Amino acid sequence: MPSYLLALATTIVLESGVVVAGYRRLAPAGRRLAAVLAVNLATHGLLWTVWPWLPGGYGMRLAGAELVVVAVEAALYRVLLGGSGTRAAAVSAIANALSTAAGLGLWRLVS
Repeated sequence: MPSYLLALATTIVLESGVVVAGYRRLAPAGRRLAAVLAVNLATHGLLWTVWPWLPGGYGMRLAGAELVVVAVEAALYRVLLGGSGTRAAAVSAIANALSTAAGLGLWRLVS
């Protein structure tokens, strides 16, 4: 459980900066932060729950899972914060690339 909480906290901190900046002209700060929390609590928890049952090797599972998470989060950001699909996809992709890279780095440090 501590590793999950560390991963979740890292994800929220890193992705919040990207989403807050990416939607600064479209939604108030409180709404942006609420959206990041809601979206990440949903997708992060779901991914950690289903991870053991995903098919394929580690790299294949990671790539597939991240593609799904980026798509789902982009759709949620578009609904919750407005803007174009392109903005939502770009914000979600950048945010998840950052948090995934950090997560992989942390994993290497603690294992």
